[in-house]
Order: sequence, then structure tokens, then C-alpha cells
Amino acid sequence: MKNIGAVILDYKSHEQVIELCNLLMSFNIFNKLVIVNNTLDKFNYGFDKNILIIENQKNLGYGKAINVGIKSLLSYSMIDLFLLINSDIKVSKETILSCADHIDNKHPISSCLMRDTSDVIDQTFWNLPRKKDYFKNCFYFSQCRFVHKRKRNAIIAYEKSKNRIIEVDAVRESFMLLDSNFIRKYGPLFDENIFMYCEADSIAFNLKQKELKINCILDESYFHYHKYTNAYKNSYYIQSSKYILIKYLHAKFLTIVFYDLLFFLGNIERFFIHLFVKLKRKIHGK
Repeated sequence: MKNIGAVILDYKSHEQVIELCNLLMSFNIFNKLVIVNNTLDKFNYGFDKNILIIENQKNLGYGKAINVGIKSLLSYSMIDLFLLINSDIKVSKETILSCADHIDNKHPISSCLMRDTSDVIDQTFWNLPRKKDYFKNCFYFSQCRFVHKRKRNAIIAYEKSKNRIIEVDAVRESFMLLDSNFIRKYGPLFDENIFMYCEADSIAFNLKQKELKINCILDESYFHYHKYTNAYKNSYYIQSSKYILIKYLHAKFLTIVFYDLLFFLGNIERFFIHLFVKLKRKIHGK
């Protein structure tokens, strides 16, 4: 059996992290668990030496904090696979082991279907975005359409695909199994210039450069208990998208100027959406 370690990011979710760690430890398949506390407050999790706690001095963002956890896990002992898992995930031992079985030289990452709290297949995987996709995503309703498209594609694949293990470009960074040899060979998994959003896209571009793919298992699932918010103003997403356009899609100066113009228009759209929602709530007394 391969040696598996897990990295869990804690950002204002101490109780969820404790619950998740207790679940993972009950599986008896992990050599080491690492909690990266990104909350800025020291917290006594109450675990023994089998769990390593890393207290960051500041909020490093998702990708950079996970890289810190992976690096610590590598230096602690020989680990064959990393499980990267968010604190709001519920998963079975069998699903983790199944994902571990579907990592190979051409597929250093594996995952499975993500389901929401209603047991509905969510936006699990997607193809690499194109330049025009990032332009469209400057607008709120375009972002919503992309999300619905990803959900629909995952559902169609689950229902109609004869091959139950499919190759994909990107999966949600909230749950994935990763070959440690990939990190030893190529360095950190996440692009640390991205603070929030587009982390999965940056991994996908990185894999593409190396002619690698991700295996997604259609007959296994994990449950994501994240509560989505109506974030009409998501400047972090725009900043990350611009960085992706420049680094991975080699966008020129005029292209970025045009992108910034679209972002300005997108902010106007979001303002009116936010205003409409507030008026609607006021009319209905909410």
C-alpha cells in the first residue's frame, strides 16, 4: 500500500478541521496529516504527534498555504501521495483509495465527482479556459453560465460516458490526490502569485506544458458542504484571471487594456445587479 499524507487548510474553520481530521484518522490509511492554519490565531486542536500543525504568520492565500503544507510533509517522511482536501469536504475511505489507484506517470493527479449538500453533481471538472473565456468572465452572468455549463457537463459525463475513468484538464482544488514525485520533479504545485480563484486553472496549464492530464473517476464522489455567497464584486478573481492571461496565455498589452475595460463594464453590471437585489428584498420585506 502506498504511503499517503494529507494537507488541510484551516481558514476560520477550526471545528470543521477537527471533525475532518477525526474522520481521516479513522480510515487508518494516512502516514501523516498536516494542518496549515491560515487564520492568524493560534489554536489548540488537541491532536497528538500524528498531526503536524503549521501556524502561518499571515494569510498566505489558498495555493501558497497548501504549498507550505506539502513542503513540510515532504521533509517529514517519504510520502507517495498527497491528499489535498478542504475542511468542508466529506468523503469515504473507499473513494480516497480508488483515487489513489488511478494515479500514474501520465496522470499525476486524480479526483472524482463533487456533489453538493443535496447530492447533486456540482462543477467538478472542466477544459482549459481560453482567452475569450476570461474576457466573458468579467461579467457576473457570464460567470454564472460557466458554472452551470461545468455542472451540466459533469452530469452528462456521469450519465452517458462508457468510460468511467475520464481524462480532464482541471478539477476542483478542494479535493485531489497528487503524486509526490510530481512535486519532487517539478516543484510547488500551486502558482503562488495567485491569491484566490483560478488555482485549478494554473495547475491545468502547468500540466498541459508537460503533456499531462488528470484522471476523474465518475463512479466515486465526495460531498462539498461549502455555502456559496452572492459575491457580485470579486476583484480577486479578476486579478487572478489577468495573471493567467499574461503568464499562460501570453496576452499582449492591448489585450490586457481591453480586458481591464471589460472589467470596468462588468463592475457596472454587478452594481446594478446588487442594487436590483437590494430593492427586491426591500419590496418583499426581507
